[in-house]
Amino acid sequence: MHLAYLMGFEISSFCSIAPKEEDSMLFHYPATRFLKVFEEAYGIPLLLLEGSGDEMEDLRNLLSECKSEGIEYVVSGALASDYQRIRYSIVAEELGLKTLNPLWRKDQKEYMKWLIEGGFEYIIVKISSFGLPFDLLGKTITYEDTLRIISLAEKYGFNPAFEGGEAETLVLDAPLMKKRLEVEGERRIEGNYVAYYDIRNIKLVEKRKIR
Repeated sequence: MHLAYLMGFEISSFCSIAPKEEDSMLFHYPATRFLKVFEEAYGIPLLLLEGSGDEMEDLRNLLSECKSEGIEYVVSGALASDYQRIRYSIVAEELGLKTLNPLWRKDQKEYMKWLIEGGFEYIIVKISSFGLPFDLLGKTITYEDTLRIISLAEKYGFNPAFEGGEAETLVLDAPLMKKRLEVEGERRIEGNYVAYYDIRNIKLVEKRKIR
């Protein structure tokens, strides 16, 4: 979304699915119950549909709703996943919508560094990969953390940008956000390589003004 805005597109709404299955390969699952908070954080409406379990049909219903609102382009954050990008493109083309994937095939290590350098703050809310330490859960990821993740990805072979579902994230602050998020929660370990940051509460706070 950020890059689409910089390219001159008008961002009219967010569109998302709250998936039925926890292990969805197409939609983000953790913390979806808090997604509506981003409406106020960005000042942009959110179109959120409950998933049925048929992800292609869910995507079709979601993009149909988007089209009915006058949306012409669907912007995705697909970076390296053909599974996601192709499915978005297929459904969008069926409905006569255009797709934009501004991150596609970007260098994943540089992308992770760019997030921090570009003013994005985020936490990891789920880990499901060997080699990713649980102490990163719920922690605002710094540039040093990013270098650590990249180093561990090289050592253990997981995707440094989590494109294989190795981890899920939640954005706390971004350049286009009018307010930032503060979260409260705790770590919950479910297995040797699987753990969550169980969010109990999210509140919006004013951003510090730069003088």
